Order: sequence, then structure tokens, then C-alpha cells
Amino acid sequence: MIALAITTAAGPSSVIPKAQPAFLPGWLAGPLGGLGPRVSIGVFEALIVAICLCYAVALRYAASISSRRLWSAIVLAHLAALLAPPLFSGDVFGYIAFARLDVLHGLSPYVFTANAARTTRSITCRGGRT
Repeated sequence: MIALAITTAAGPSSVIPKAQPAFLPGWLAGPLGGLGPRVSIGVFEALIVAICLCYAVALRYAASISSRRLWSAIVLAHLAALLAPPLFSGDVFGYIAFARLDVLHGLSPYVFTANAARTTRSITCRGGRT
């Protein structure tokens, strides 16, 4: 999981929504940005398979794993996932768009979609702003 987090933060990838082919902003890469090598989608898929195989091995030998090692692995996996850029899902970008809709444009996200921000000049915003 740590290798997956480091390699995806290294540069733009097709598994990170909103990352442009030649540019990965620092805020999107997170604290792991630039630490590891950029990898191809094939290497990324191999890392996912390796994670699944490690999980299968852990399940097979679950009775013999000490609780200290178990909790250490859980904490490390969660830490790696938290530090990695958002993979596959564009939900985080939707949340950001709706927050910007309210804060920057004064539009209610319950009434307008995120695309309304492009046309705010023609929409009367709350508070009298246009």
C-alpha cells in the first residue's frame, strides 16, 4: 500500500481524476509528491494485484499473526491511504466544486449544480451579488 501511495503521488496518472497528462499539482499529490518514481498503468495494476495477494496471505495465516503486527499493518495501510492522492474517485472534486460554488459565487449547492459557476455573471446570486 505504501508503494502504491508513493508511486501515484510521483506524477500525473490516469488513476487520479483531474490530473492533467503533464501536470500534477502539489496540493493534489500531497506530502508524498515527488518521492517515488512515476510508473505505468501496468505497474500500477501489478501493485494492486500484489496488495490483494498480501491480503490473501494475511487471511491464510491470520491465526498466527500477533496483534501487535496486525495493528501496525492496519495503521500503516490507513496512513498510506490518507497521504496518497485520491485514486479512481472524483467525489472529492465534486465536494470541492460545491464548496466553491457557495463560497466564491454565493450560490446554494442545493439549488445550483457545480456547472453554474461558469455562468454566474448571468445569475443573480444571494446577497445581491452578480
